Amino acid sequence: MAGTDRFNILIIDPDSGSRGNLKQAALALTQFHKVYATATLKEAIGKTDAPESIDVLFISYRFDAEDIAAFIDQAKQTKRGKDWAYCAVLKASEQKNDVIAGSVIGGIDGFLFEPFSADNLREIAEVTAKVKLQNELKRKQAAMQVLLKEISAHLDAVAFYKKRGRDPRAAMRKLAEAASSLEKFKGNTFAAYVEAATEYFGNVPPPISEYTGASQRVRARMEERMLRELEDQYQ
Repeated sequence: MAGTDRFNILIIDPDSGSRGNLKQAALALTQFHKVYATATLKEAIGKTDAPESIDVLFISYRFDAEDIAAFIDQAKQTKRGKDWAYCAVLKASEQKNDVIAGSVIGGIDGFLFEPFSADNLREIAEVTAKVKLQNELKRKQAAMQVLLKEISAHLDAVAFYKKRGRDPRAAMRKLAEAASSLEKFKGNTFAAYVEAATEYFGNVPPPISEYTGASQRVRARMEERMLRELEDQYQ
């Protein structure tokens, strides 16, 4: 993203006139920074590996609906494309519930109807901001879950070492390294982290109870196996 409230966009339209009109309209608004344009969906999918950053795609109704859905599905499987906001550019006559519902199912996030106005484009900028934020939070929450799982495992290892009278320093170093990664979730994503942490630790199963069987040899073997596994991990 070019700035906190400015977006780079890609227009995908086989009609050069329509493509040019939308490009000029977008460039006239401060909400949009750089405007790229392609005539085919094949060219557009190539942008998933391009160096330039893109925030929102305007996809013309002139493409077949099935081709658009396939394109969006393919793009969303890429590292960049999964964070794009997808806007369908439709004719005014297509402002029907079935058309809109079908487009949403196909992966569309917003709609721009021809003939469009500057206000319509500003609304799309707002939609883009919301979609980008939602996608970013989902991605960060997934990363939070992975990190919380790692922290939980290190905590268990430290507790196990201490309970058995073993040196826990190696596990504590790993715990400190994982915990230091929480720094990335400060600021406007901290609330999302607290929510993720509360949910994760609230669902962590209770620790395994002490072995109370008749054979102490079985218990000793189990503990030795766990210690060997931990030593392989915390070398």
